[in-house]
Amino acid sequence: MATKNVPRVALCFAACIATLVPPAFGQENKRLDQVLAAMDQNAKIFRGAEASFTAKMWNSVINAFVPPDDIGKIYLRKTGSGIEASAVYTQPRDKQIIFSGNRLEIYQNGQINTYDATAHHDELETFLVLGFGSSGEDMRNSFDIKDLGPEAVESFDTEKLELVPKSASVVVHVPKIILWIDPKLGVSRQQQIYVENQGDYRLATYSDISLNRNLPKNAFKMKASQKTVIH
Repeated sequence: MATKNVPRVALCFAACIATLVPPAFGQENKRLDQVLAAMDQNAKIFRGAEASFTAKMWNSVINAFVPPDDIGKIYLRKTGSGIEASAVYTQPRDKQIIFSGNRLEIYQNGQINTYDATAHHDELETFLVLGFGSSGEDMRNSFDIKDLGPEAVESFDTEKLELVPKSASVVVHVPKIILWIDPKLGVSRQQQIYVENQGDYRLATYSDISLNRNLPKNAFKMKASQKTVIH
């Protein structure tokens, strides 16, 4: 198993989702408390999640999104030992990422690269369930949170939150995260993850969100063939 440095790869995976009038301070705190309370309730019963995603990368040098978009499905499930996650891509084709235990596996172009994620296990789990199964209490413990007010994502009402990691080792790689939380479900409809103080960010939008239902049996199995090269 490779022991490569995985923070940027892992955090992009975990990523793998306009306020016109700023709210008054009192209203802001009240709405934030309500959103975090909804997340607390969702976390208590969370067993797993499935969602479609579209993700794109903003390049601050050219001041534009860099095509093509990533499109696919993401699956999360809670196990006795923690969180397992899988992202199955339809664009680009034949790409899959699986996180289980302390292993991060990436399949693309007929090759599987395996990373030892032991040193970043807790960080990975924090980001993977961010907005999908994370509690409001956990979020407060890991991030400084600012409520940016209500904002619609597609046809859904959401509360837009700005998160700054409290961990010095994490904030170096991810200086800021924006979440659009659906207050009815307590889950994220959209995530914007900034990368390494460069102004670049990954924007992921989620749809067809399903919580606590049976997931496809092959969702967490690497789709490799006999010709697949394993590193």
